Amino acid sequence: MFEKIFLKPGYTCADSLTPVELKVIRSFVAEEISAATNKSIPEEHIEIYHNLIEPSDHIKLASKDARIFSSSKLEYIQNTELVSALRRNIPGFSITNEENGGDPEIYWRIVRPNQKHDVGPLHADAWFWRMGIGEVDEKSIRIKVWVQIAGNEPGFVFIPNSHLFEFDYKSNSINGKNKPVFINNLPEHHLERWPVTLGKGIIFNDRLLHGGATSDLTTRASFEFTFTALREYILDLISSNVKEITT
Repeated sequence: MFEKIFLKPGYTCADSLTPVELKVIRSFVAEEISAATNKSIPEEHIEIYHNLIEPSDHIKLASKDARIFSSSKLEYIQNTELVSALRRNIPGFSITNEENGGDPEIYWRIVRPNQKHDVGPLHADAWFWRMGIGEVDEKSIRIKVWVQIAGNEPGFVFIPNSHLFEFDYKSNSINGKNKPVFINNLPEHHLERWPVTLGKGIIFNDRLLHGGATSDLTTRASFEFTFTALREYILDLISSNVKEITT
């Protein structure tokens, strides 16, 4: 696994949620949407969310803070097959809270069809760390996980092997927070899309260039998180191929 994440191509598959776990987490998202917008959105209707909600209500879900799973839902997700497999196999595994400290942070996103502002732009998460957003001790290294849970069109775009190179970015204030903005202009053909298998995520290097994709027909939902692993363990595991891991 780590050879793929830190050498080439910069990502690998995560374990899958079970069908029951997938349905439960979809219901969590539906509950949180309903609570934030005061509109009842059943789990089975997430894919047609865009037909059930007003744009003025969707704005209530724009900030990341509005989309962080509550502690009771967090406990369930941390005991899913996907997360349990990571915990069993990775020394030093711990889900981080990059912005506020405290409890692990797992957050979801809802993306309406043909709405570019609903998706995240191309970026590398390591840029956030370099700007001072989030801290981990020097014995640990960050790795990312993204899982699609609704929608039948690919929602995660990325550039394989891009974690091996440096790219230019600048700091912009977006919704009152400083965020890195990619300033290179890459040809479209560089981008690949993670295939849709609901509940089966991608684990990727935090320097991998990635972002969100718009869909044409249905609403998409996903969740993601950052976790740490012991840097020394990873270095030992792939020491024959790499001298140092930097983020």
